[in-house]
Amino acid sequence: MWKGVSNVSCLYHCGRSGRPGAYYVKSKKIIDTSDYIFTSERFINKKMFVDTKSSCRILDTFTYTYDEKLDYTKKAVAENKILSFITMGDPALYGMVGGLIDRFEKNDIAFEIIPGVNAAIASSAVLKRGLTGMGVTNTFVCTSYNNHDKSRKNLEKIAALGCTVSVFMGIDNLKEIIDIFAAYRSKQTPIAIVSNATWHNEKIIHGNLGNIMDIFNHDKVEGGLILIGDFLNKEYDYDLERQFIEMKKKEVKK
Repeated sequence: MWKGVSNVSCLYHCGRSGRPGAYYVKSKKIIDTSDYIFTSERFINKKMFVDTKSSCRILDTFTYTYDEKLDYTKKAVAENKILSFITMGDPALYGMVGGLIDRFEKNDIAFEIIPGVNAAIASSAVLKRGLTGMGVTNTFVCTSYNNHDKSRKNLEKIAALGCTVSVFMGIDNLKEIIDIFAAYRSKQTPIAIVSNATWHNEKIIHGNLGNIMDIFNHDKVEGGLILIGDFLNKEYDYDLERQFIEMKKKEVKK
């Protein structure tokens, strides 16, 4: 049980959508009643804040350190105000949740985290493909990549698994990522690059390990998530589905 003032909210909005109506009702309620909001206008649709209180202070999260954010939170506690942190995606995945949670717990500050939809799940939706599935794979891996040796070795291990992989923050090193996967998988392995999934400026590039660099160089996107795996074009296995259903029926009869 958290100690402290219960109306100090550590809120993470996700939605990942250019449509203000796409975020959760609970998130909307907290946004509209907050006295302080940490967010970034670079990643969040401004229309989300049209119903905030006139007295609400909206602060750029990237211009404050974690300790400065903690000071604002303490101020909100002292004033009996509601403070929220609004971001895209889900806080548990490449978010700022760790640095805040640790400070809040050590200072006995009550908070709540509202889960969101990360870029991989949003991309799966716009691609109309399941990241796992019968006869495709049971394993889905999220990772990030930079050109350090440790990052390369980790990605090599992941590539060798043959499962569905989403690579965050990897566009600037796309050629290296493709080379790593090509060493472990067929050049026909499908790949999709999804930029701003579910937003009004959403963009999707399809290809495979053998041709994606040519396609990407011709039709560049700004940022984007890299998705690699047979889930993008492999047919659903109905025979495996029937076997699975029969097995479950036998278990029920027992």
